[in-house]
Amino acid sequence: MGASDAPNATLGALDFEIPSGLRKVLCAARGEPVAAAWDGPRITALAVAADHRDAQAVLVPETALHTTPLLSGLEERLRKPVLTATAVTVWDALARAGEAPVRDGLGALFRSGAGRRPSSFAS
Repeated sequence: MGASDAPNATLGALDFEIPSGLRKVLCAARGEPVAAAWDGPRITALAVAADHRDAQAVLVPETALHTTPLLSGLEERLRKPVLTATAVTVWDALARAGEAPVRDGLGALFRSGAGRRPSSFAS
């Protein structure tokens, strides 16, 4: 997980966000809360720092970071899904509205086949 918040706040949120059966392998917290001003290279550096060879995905739960235009490039560089707060929120909203959450250029979450709701998802 990569976050711009202080390390202690990030770790507390991470413990809350990890569902049963998943485990965290690395947390990169920057302690710089003015994330809305971050540029692409800085966001990329955060995602790279949050990556770990044992991780199946990288979580960037920052709604202030402008990650959407970077998703495909981040996933290509890290060779794994990158899940952001904004992307996950939009995916869920589309699914709840009955729309197929499949869109080009928005990473693995929105690719064809990845847009299915988990069977445990309660409507």
